[in-house]
Amino acid sequence: MIPCDYQILEYTSSELQTHGVPFIVILRLHMQNSFTLTGYVLRNWRGRIGASPKEESCDIAVLLDDLRFHCREGQLSAAGFFDRLQKLNVGPVRAFVSGSCLSEELDRIVPTFFDGLISTPNWHESFERVDEYGWEQG
Repeated sequence: MIPCDYQILEYTSSELQTHGVPFIVILRLHMQNSFTLTGYVLRNWRGRIGASPKEESCDIAVLLDDLRFHCREGQLSAAGFFDRLQKLNVGPVRAFVSGSCLSEELDRIVPTFFDGLISTPNWHESFERVDEYGWEQG
């Protein structure tokens, strides 16, 4: 059993919107004396979240590139990045929910925040790993 922290980010099309569409899952898996950071983006996220302005889509791609970088970087860089994401509350991408659980519980927990966007028992099947994702596919 591996303890982990999770964060889910959402997209909002307006600053006035209080709730958006969740589309990114970030996991911090705790190992013995270290941790790993892994990010997932909803397959076909552009269509599913309804991101219309090109500038917002570009901003999201920049965030995904940053996430991919921090998933590959060392722990100090990734720890600060993960913690800063909890405070993300301005612009099209915002922090939606965060928590901690055992990695084995993620298949039960993650889909509860995606309001029918995940239709398979294994939530991973609805996502692409950020470090393996081809941005032009969107």
